[in-house]
Order: sequence, then C-alpha cells, then structure tokens
Amino acid sequence: MFRLSLTIVCLMYSALAHANCPALLDQQFSPLKGGEKQSLCQYRGKVLLVVNTASYCGNTPQYKGLQALHQKYAGRGLAVIGFPSNDFGRQEPGSATEIAEFCERTYQVSFPMYEKSSVSLFQWHKRLKRSRVSNGM
Repeated sequence: MFRLSLTIVCLMYSALAHANCPALLDQQFSPLKGGEKQSLCQYRGKVLLVVNTASYCGNTPQYKGLQALHQKYAGRGLAVIGFPSNDFGRQEPGSATEIAEFCERTYQVSFPMYEKSSVSLFQWHKRLKRSRVSNGM
C-alpha cells in the first residue's frame, strides 16, 4: 500500500511540476550524446544561459569560459546549455558524436549540450512573445 501511495504522489507531483512550466521552457530536445528527449522544464527556477555553439568558429574558444561559468555557478542556480548550429557559415558540419567528442576532448565541456538545431531569431522571438503573453508580461 505504501509503495502505491508513493507512486501516486510522485506521479501527481510530476504532473503538477510540468503544469507549472513556463511556455518558453515547455519544449523537449535530444541530448547531443543521444538518449531520450529532455524537457527544458527541468531548468525552471534557474538562471538559464542558452548558447548557440559552433566548433569551427572564431568564438569557439568561448567553450572554455562557458565551462568555467558552469563549474563555478551551477551549484548556485546557473544552468549553461548549448545548442550547436551549422546555420552561420557552416561552422558546425559534424555529427552529434563528432561535436560531443570535440567539446569534451578540446574544452572538457560538461554542461548540457543538445541536438544540433537551426537558429531562427524570428522563431525565437515568436516563442518569447507567446511566453510573455501567456505569463501576463
């Protein structure tokens, strides 16, 4: 009986937690290293630094600084998450495995990296606008 009650409480908490997720975070992405999609709702209540990354870009050395931020402030509520993109000058042509290996080998990246994505400021702006409207901002 206790196990059943605990399971029901956990399921109810999980459903409640998802219901309180801001619209902007209510999205799922696959981790760069593979596996099941993860909800960005897991970052609710944290300061979130979302970075567009590329392995063959003049700014690639910023991985080092991003990793330092992650290590220093993750315990205090900062979440650094990366999204590789090949949209700008084809500076991220590799596969997910190649990107993950490069990040780990070259910059010891341990912050969450998600699937390669297409960056569209217009789409992001539309999502932000919808989020503000739904949150009364």
